[in-house]
Amino acid sequence: MKENVDILQAMCCLSGMRNQYIKKEAGRYNIKGMTGNSKEIYHITINPNKYETKVKEDSFSLVDYDGIVWCVNNRNTTLVIRRKDKISIQGNCKGEAADLSIDGKANDILEALENNNIPFDQAILYRRQNFLHVSLKLDGVQRSNVIIKM
Repeated sequence: MKENVDILQAMCCLSGMRNQYIKKEAGRYNIKGMTGNSKEIYHITINPNKYETKVKEDSFSLVDYDGIVWCVNNRNTTLVIRRKDKISIQGNCKGEAADLSIDGKANDILEALENNNIPFDQAILYRRQNFLHVSLKLDGVQRSNVIIKM
């Protein structure tokens, strides 16, 4: 049964459909006075019109981390992952870009980048989300291109 869920989730992901499942354990039930034993079931939700999941700010927290961080690389520069029964397609991290945010000072980081002649290819300031995405070419000329998104 779980194998079928995995296959269906993979098919949805490859077709651009957002999906997730909930596993309901076997157990006793009582519906309008009728009782019995249920089997384990998987409830799959498929949304063919939405390809992204929004994360609310209050549903995560920043944590100081001092351990190892792995960087996955492959030929087609994408990684398909599943966490908490949700599938996500992520881009590779080649060490060429970073998202920077220090207590709401993304604009200050951009100014420091420009004023101190720090080499970068592209800097994208996301004002609403308050972070700065900075990329660096490992080979070639750095464009020092700045984009500001509201």
